[in-house]
Amino acid sequence: MNADSWPLSMPTSRPFQNREGLHFSERQVAVGSLRYWDRTGSFAATVAGLLGCALPGTGECVLTAAGYLLAWRSPTETLLLEPLEPTDGNTLSDRAATPVNGPAAIAAACANATDGCLVDMTGGINAFVASGARVAELLSRLGNAAVPAVGQSRVGRLADLTVCTFSIRKNETWLLVERVYAAHLRGWIEASFADLSFGPDS
Repeated sequence: MNADSWPLSMPTSRPFQNREGLHFSERQVAVGSLRYWDRTGSFAATVAGLLGCALPGTGECVLTAAGYLLAWRSPTETLLLEPLEPTDGNTLSDRAATPVNGPAAIAAACANATDGCLVDMTGGINAFVASGARVAELLSRLGNAAVPAVGQSRVGRLADLTVCTFSIRKNETWLLVERVYAAHLRGWIEASFADLSFGPDS
């Protein structure tokens, strides 16, 4: 990946459901795929040095001090997310004022790495975020994949699709799906949302 071209493209962000106890939105985010042979190898060590934390272990996710999200996807892949807008309880103001060793720096530092690479997946992955006390209730209608606990990252079947889900704070779950299937997942979410019962004032 060219260090000067991060990210290549950007999906539009929009909230599409907001009711009592549950909020669902499509989040504007740049997505990179960190791919490596060994999570403790030289590529992973370089990335860890730039981000200030080790790559997450199996089934884990972490939020770095600079606001980047790291989510385990497989034994040889970690997703790196760069939210380009504030998230609940988290602002991006400090990032604008302070240089951050993010995706562009990783791409430059690892350009000649032989045991790993960073692939810009922004144009290929869509991110959805569910938050509120009824997240588990909504996701249970989409399939049998377990809802991740805080600090967990899972890959399972939702709406008959392979979806990566992770949680970095209580009552908030991120869902990552290949963009070609995003409309299908969105439709299932909207239909499941409509099936839930809400109070008359919601």
